[in-house]
Amino acid sequence: MNWIVLLLVTAASISIQADKDLSLGSTRTALFRLDDDWNTALLKHDTSYFSSTLPRSFLFIEAKGRWFGKSNFLGGVSETFYSMAESSDREVTIYDGFAILVGARTERFKQPFPESEERFRRVRYVKVFRKKDNSWEPVSYQESPIGPF
Repeated sequence: MNWIVLLLVTAASISIQADKDLSLGSTRTALFRLDDDWNTALLKHDTSYFSSTLPRSFLFIEAKGRWFGKSNFLGGVSETFYSMAESSDREVTIYDGFAILVGARTERFKQPFPESEERFRRVRYVKVFRKKDNSWEPVSYQESPIGPF
């Protein structure tokens, strides 16, 4: 009789862990999809995507350590023309109510200033997401260059 109880408790524990793992897997997939959507929006020069996705309190910290709010970030997107934005080496850590995604991105882009020639760079980035109303929204983004490309 005791082994039946033990078997049932073990089965229930395995089932709960499997549900939790499945939930974490689908959350990772959703966050990677949001990251891919971000890159697609950069390539399409789609400020409306960022305008509707980013909360008013969004912060962008650029490679030199300066931080900008949402409107300045949108201005940068509108002035920069990307021909490549590909992420790799991504990992997600999920917490209760927020998640941190780190990755590397290779970019080819053109800005009207200081020169208009196309540039290549590789950055390491960190995005912080907040869970709000059963969906994830990016609340902070920081990038740092990775050596010469």
